[in-house]
Amino acid sequence: MAPVTAKHALGIRQHSLNTPITTSRLPSREEVWDACVDAHVATGAWPISFSYPRTARTSPADQSPTISPVFPGHKYSFDDEADYLDMYGRHSFALTHKKAGWDCFRHVEILASGAIPFMPDASLIPPHTMVHYPKTFLSEVADHLLRSRGNLSPRVQQTVRDYFFRHLTTRAMAEYILRVSPPVAQGTVLFVDEAVGETPDYQSVLTLIGLKQILGSRVTLATPVPYLYSDWAGNAQELYGRGFGYSRVLVTDMKSESEVSGAFVDLGGTLPANVDLLVVGSITRNYERAVDLLGRFPPSQTVWVHGEDEGPTVSELSRYGNFGVTVFVRELNVE
Repeated sequence: MAPVTAKHALGIRQHSLNTPITTSRLPSREEVWDACVDAHVATGAWPISFSYPRTARTSPADQSPTISPVFPGHKYSFDDEADYLDMYGRHSFALTHKKAGWDCFRHVEILASGAIPFMPDASLIPPHTMVHYPKTFLSEVADHLLRSRGNLSPRVQQTVRDYFFRHLTTRAMAEYILRVSPPVAQGTVLFVDEAVGETPDYQSVLTLIGLKQILGSRVTLATPVPYLYSDWAGNAQELYGRGFGYSRVLVTDMKSESEVSGAFVDLGGTLPANVDLLVVGSITRNYERAVDLLGRFPPSQTVWVHGEDEGPTVSELSRYGNFGVTVFVRELNVE
């Protein structure tokens, strides 16, 4: 239903009045935290969302008060990430909607470009999914744009931008993860995803980037992920999504000793003694390894991330909880 409604909306009201969009106050930092706690109490897992790694852009002074022509399902091809974001940012709004999952990297790309997401199905987002987004605001914007043309005041646009920086950057999301997780004292975080070096996964990669942005070389990788660093000489066009948003994001100073030396952690052997926190970036892609590691590392110091488009079932969440680990879930659609 969403793609049909959204496509219809792109051509709407070219001759209608451009009227101010009335929106509610965006959630405060405390309200977002309370929503996370409510989700954890209800499901046993902590909600997590996609986030954006790079520096966000400023909306151009001549930004058009229209919807970007770039929309899901439209046949377009961008080889350059800057051109792609510019096409969004030159317009006040950009269309997005549920893809395979409710959370979508396109949502944060639009916000990072300086545009506002126009999400016609925002009111249908499950209560415990996308809790880091201003969901009521997105619904109000969509309701207006489905009826008529609309505009947001510069003050509201700045408020949305501030909200984005507080909640939807990779650094902000990693701060939230570390707030919930067992404390990392003077030791390191061991990041485990044996598939991510060859097959990027957005939630896993974005989690790793955020942790690196805060802890730098104190994040040790069990598997090399060279395409994240500025000195990577590979072809980003060959990566998933052409590497937009995540390739060559990190400076080389953030590499751990093992990344510099090439002596990566043998997960079948003895783990480094100074590890404070073990983070499995994708529990679905590393389940057997993750369970094996629980025999050699405390569950109370272990984090599992479920970032798939289809969220875990009630029985899966129960099983994760029985292991005694801290679990983060992107599509948290169970009560």
